[in-house]
Amino acid sequence: MILSDQIAISANEKVIGKYFKSKIDAYYLEINQNIESSFNKINNFLDSLIDDTQMFTNLTFQQTDNAIPPLQLISQADLGNQQYVFELIHEVLPLFIDNPKQKMEPYHQVINTQYQQQNPYQENFEIQNINQTQTQKKQSIELVDKGNREVMYKKANTLTKQNEFKNTIPLNKEIVNNNPTYDLLYQKIADVLREQKSYIQAMEYYDLCMSINSNNLAAQFGKGECLRGTHQYNEALQYYIKVTQNDSSELEYYFAYGNCLINLDKKQEALRIYDKCLEIDDNHADSYAGKGICLLFQGRNDEALDNINKSLNLKQNSCLGLNGLGLYYLEKRKDYSKALEQFEKVLAIDDQNLYSLNNKGNCLYQMGQYEQAIECLDKALANNPSFLYSLDSKGNCLYQMGQYEQAIECLDKVLISNTQNIYSLNSKGNCLFRMGLYEKAIECYDKTLVINPQYLHSLKGKGNCLYLIGQYKQAIECLDEALAIDPQNLPSLNGKGSCLFRMGLYEKAIECYDKTLVINPSYIPSLVSKGSCLYKMEQYEQAIEWYSKALAIDPQNIPSLNGKELCLQILKN
Repeated sequence: MILSDQIAISANEKVIGKYFKSKIDAYYLEINQNIESSFNKINNFLDSLIDDTQMFTNLTFQQTDNAIPPLQLISQADLGNQQYVFELIHEVLPLFIDNPKQKMEPYHQVINTQYQQQNPYQENFEIQNINQTQTQKKQSIELVDKGNREVMYKKANTLTKQNEFKNTIPLNKEIVNNNPTYDLLYQKIADVLREQKSYIQAMEYYDLCMSINSNNLAAQFGKGECLRGTHQYNEALQYYIKVTQNDSSELEYYFAYGNCLINLDKKQEALRIYDKCLEIDDNHADSYAGKGICLLFQGRNDEALDNINKSLNLKQNSCLGLNGLGLYYLEKRKDYSKALEQFEKVLAIDDQNLYSLNNKGNCLYQMGQYEQAIECLDKALANNPSFLYSLDSKGNCLYQMGQYEQAIECLDKVLISNTQNIYSLNSKGNCLFRMGLYEKAIECYDKTLVINPQYLHSLKGKGNCLYLIGQYKQAIECLDEALAIDPQNLPSLNGKGSCLFRMGLYEKAIECYDKTLVINPSYIPSLVSKGSCLYKMEQYEQAIEWYSKALAIDPQNIPSLNGKELCLQILKN
């Protein structure tokens, strides 16, 4: 029912009057002494109070626009102790709601019997009434005590668990407004933002949290995770070091630390951290996987496989474990189909997994499927445009497709981030070599050889460039260095022979070609080149013999066809 403002105001004045305060004070004191008798007195008092306020509000809490609920006036009144007011609200308000419902209980029992007869398959009226009562209590307390941190915090946690992040953040911000020095609230907002991958915003709230409490380890760890999420691995590492120094028992901290070291390609250090994880929990599947991957890159293949299998036995859907098994097949077994199968399993769980996208691309590259490989690598780069592994791999794919300029663009991005990356330097040299820019290619190979003087691919590449610009002696020096590392390297042996051929040293050239043909009797470049040496030495019949061997393998080999034809013409004449 709707009542006039005058009646509402009169009722409210009575609620907050001295009479009310003195009565409640007395009864509240007696609660601590004799709960049962005090409850009866409060209940009787509430009967009279509710009778007075019944004109103010009906059981559905309808009211006029200007009317103020009695208990809200209590919270607004100056009773001398704000904490006392909040306790009063939480103790007395449920009684306001229960009192009239208890009076109505006999009537409800009659209604419930009739309701059940008419609706046998629906929730009975009594249960509905209990649920409604509990809801009214909760809503009423929230209405009166809007700034209650405990109530709002629980609600925010519930929303977070339900992944209702859009509703969680405004509620947490409201709590912060009421409690601006409560560091955990800033942390809670940051945690929610981090779950949404809003890393920049999350870091702002973690910073606010740490400005209030510099020892909040969860906030320090959270910021580290955000930095790693934005690929700022060196900065993230500093936070992981801090939190593990202050809490040496938290598995989550150490595991993230190890993963960050993997991101930085510091696998030896990562191995030590994963071992620490396994000291804390010797059944932690992902730590076994991380350890296995580190061992794999150290060439400790059996140990690596053992740890990876332990990981997958403990957790069949471990993305890290599946990645590790895929790497084992890719790098150590060269079984690209099996490797691809493992990476596909990871992507079925997490279709944005950078390492599986990259590794799948590498499998496809090895299988000669360059366009499909680039599709995978582009997906990885869409998530992290500076992901060096994928940039380097994409550059290699483009090189194989003859798109040398585009390949160099990818490789240059890698070299901006890491000027010491010998793989990208060598690949860039190869692109420049294919473009006929031999001197520029030599510059790249030289940079690689400064970092690693034993890098075979750059020694061969530089030797080939020097050969093509006519610097045969310098070319032989490079190729001899390559052969000192790998005496059975066919391109280096054949290349040295070609330099000697150009220098007119045909017999010495034939010595190189013969060494090549001992290793591989079907190596066409050496078969043709030996025939050419014999032609220059005017040993035409022997030359025809070697040209014919090359043509038996490749009937369309142009140099062999031309050389053989010249020899036959000379012999004929």
